[in-house]
Amino acid sequence: MSSSPKKSHFSPVNRLNLVVGLCIAIILTLLSFTQTVQFWGMDTLFQLRGERQPDTSVVIVEFNNIDIDNLGFPISREQIGGLQALLTESGAKYIAYDMLFNPFTFDPEGDSLFSVFSSALGNGLHAVAFHVPDQNFKDYAFDSTFEAQISSFGFQNKNVKQVPFWKATSINAKPYPSLLESSAGLGHISMNNLNDGTFRKVPVFLQYGDNYFPSLGFLLVSKYLGLGKNQWFDVKSSYGFMSLEMALDGKIKSLNIEPDGSLIPNFYGSYEQFPNYSYTELTTLFDEGKMDSLVKIFRGKMVVIGHSSNMVGDYGPTPYGELTPLCLVHATVASNIVKNELIQGVPFWISGLALFILIFLAFFCNQISLTKISMLLSSVLLVFPFLLSFLLFTNSFVWMGWVIPTSGIFLITIWMQAHRFFASDKEKKKIRSAFIQYLPETVVKELMAKPDLLRLGGTKQELTVLFSDVAGFTTISEKLTPEELVDFLNHYLGAMTDIVMKYEGTLDKYIGDAIMAFWGAPVPQQDHAIRACKSALEMVEVLKKMLEQWRLEGKPDIWARYGINSGEMVVGNMGSAKRFNYTVMGDAVNLSARLEPANKEFGSTLMISEFTLSRLSDEFITRQLDQLVVKGKTKPVKVYELLACKGITPEFETWIEPVQIYNEAMTQYYNRNFAEAIRLFSKVTDLKPDDGPSQTYVKRSEAYLVNPPEENWDGTFIMKHK
Repeated sequence: MSSSPKKSHFSPVNRLNLVVGLCIAIILTLLSFTQTVQFWGMDTLFQLRGERQPDTSVVIVEFNNIDIDNLGFPISREQIGGLQALLTESGAKYIAYDMLFNPFTFDPEGDSLFSVFSSALGNGLHAVAFHVPDQNFKDYAFDSTFEAQISSFGFQNKNVKQVPFWKATSINAKPYPSLLESSAGLGHISMNNLNDGTFRKVPVFLQYGDNYFPSLGFLLVSKYLGLGKNQWFDVKSSYGFMSLEMALDGKIKSLNIEPDGSLIPNFYGSYEQFPNYSYTELTTLFDEGKMDSLVKIFRGKMVVIGHSSNMVGDYGPTPYGELTPLCLVHATVASNIVKNELIQGVPFWISGLALFILIFLAFFCNQISLTKISMLLSSVLLVFPFLLSFLLFTNSFVWMGWVIPTSGIFLITIWMQAHRFFASDKEKKKIRSAFIQYLPETVVKELMAKPDLLRLGGTKQELTVLFSDVAGFTTISEKLTPEELVDFLNHYLGAMTDIVMKYEGTLDKYIGDAIMAFWGAPVPQQDHAIRACKSALEMVEVLKKMLEQWRLEGKPDIWARYGINSGEMVVGNMGSAKRFNYTVMGDAVNLSARLEPANKEFGSTLMISEFTLSRLSDEFITRQLDQLVVKGKTKPVKVYELLACKGITPEFETWIEPVQIYNEAMTQYYNRNFAEAIRLFSKVTDLKPDDGPSQTYVKRSEAYLVNPPEENWDGTFIMKHK
């Protein structure tokens, strides 16, 4: 016994949802280039992770508000030189000044003494502020003389390939010449142009001329770790990961850097996380003879000297605060490198791939048909990027953006759950779509707006009705299997129905292979006859193209005949109170039904009545077929063949001359000039060899030449069958 297939817990994939998901993934991937949003996510991780302890090898010495009040500003460079001597005597290994000592000065004697101290002590590292151009790449003045003066402080790129470091094009501030000559190293403090205003990234090097100058914090730790005279570096790249190699203490040390040549400092928290001492505190200890305390603080340490006074303004935002003394950045870089805990960002291709995978998983979760399970899994997935990023950031110092993936999962979930929420509305649309299979949209809208139209009853209106039927369908059906027949019929009826809907007709019913449709109700149409005739002619042209394809596929040829009549008829809902149909009834409808099979008598395709003809415009070509008395009637009706319409029938122009000759032939026929009629009808068949009506009248004329009609003959043809 075969088991029934298990029901899937997943809804069928909706193409719109799939396209929306892909668009969200692509847009967010592009947005991930925008670092502001990503960095906001990094700040959140810093704050949630909490504060940590920096390496004990780094100490900050500050000039705070009390110091500025006591010393004045700018601070005498003689006093700064004395501070360096005190720190060196206390055991400080290297001292980095996050301060600018410009050539312009009010104290030449103090400048000279500071230079002497710096030269004698040999452990002072000084700052230079380069100008880095923004994205418009304007030209700036380049100081080649100064480049020659500082070339000994620059690092050399061992890699001949292009490196990612930004290029400086001018000097904003530089040490005065004598201090520069006595300096143990020169590091840049230019950081503002490489981030969004918050100090989160530090360029390892800036290129100026042919030399590369390290950031002040990087220079400090390099000296501390044994840089010596080996001032070179090498940049490596592998699968999007960048690294910097250089010789420290005779060994090659590798540091991870970002693709833009920067470091991401792993901030420990607020400024107070580092041991920091003010100028006043240190000089007080010295004055009190507490050198042991000073030695305990500074022996073997790296010292960063900077301003913490809000009167100086050397402040900026960091992930832990809006007003942070910026000497903290250099101290953080130095501590990070000693402890090997710089933040390492993942390459773009990894974050992009992760984004697409998470978007796909979000789509997958929201496709689950059980709403509660779908929402639960989507909620879990929503927090996954943050949790993963937080764990990597906290435990491995790896930075992987979580804001963009979370946004993508959120957007997909909102979109698809909203899609699910409005499912009932979709069901209504499905029902509405089902009605549209039989009625034009205008009818459906009117029925939905006016439910009373669904009650039984009808009204008498002037409309146009069309009947079409496939010629010889019984023979065709015998050549096809039931499955082939159904497919064949669906293809044909579907195409014909589309045309009815195109011209806003109402599809009344299918009767096997036959179609019944009408125009002018329930929404009034003044041109209902024109719409019906254009619809029929377009059906003819579409069927021609379908036949070409069917012949290539080895399917049987089919052809259809059409009958169209206009007149008063009853239209409305006919049937019982439980089941009814919106349809038309009356003599005008019956006449149309008779005209369709009447085509067989003339070899014509599309027969219309004189009542329909009277409502047509000059854009149509017609010709009279006969005065016809259909079965069940006694009064003749003039019937015409509808041949062509401008803009629909490609052979429109080719029918003009044959119709003119045909009309002259009909005149001769009704005047009993049968020999002349035969000649003219034959002339038509020369132009149109398959013209059925001309062939029919040739036979009739030949018969009348042998047996002339009665004296009272008026040309009327009486149909003996339906």
